[in-house]
Amino acid sequence: MSDNRLVTGADLKRFLDSQGVGGDCPACSTVDSMSIAVNDYERDSDGNAPAILINQVLASNPRLGYGQFVQACLHCGYLRYFRDMEVLAFLEEEGDNHAE
Repeated sequence: MSDNRLVTGADLKRFLDSQGVGGDCPACSTVDSMSIAVNDYERDSDGNAPAILINQVLASNPRLGYGQFVQACLHCGYLRYFRDMEVLAFLEEEGDNHAE
């Protein structure tokens, strides 16, 4: 799978669900308040808006780094991140399982 694959909010939700990641905020304990950050909330009614990917690079070597997908609490603003490598590996495996 290409590292340039477009990951949608629905893709990220499937990954989080498969890993047992709940939607309650660990900071303020608000139930089901963790939202997947996407590029266009107004057009995301079907989950197809691209998930926001933050790329981190190392100051000492800008060719090295990693990406992170973001979730935010709609109540207190708490942020949590999920490394892109695990999400992309899940989606690749999911695609392989559907191809059979």
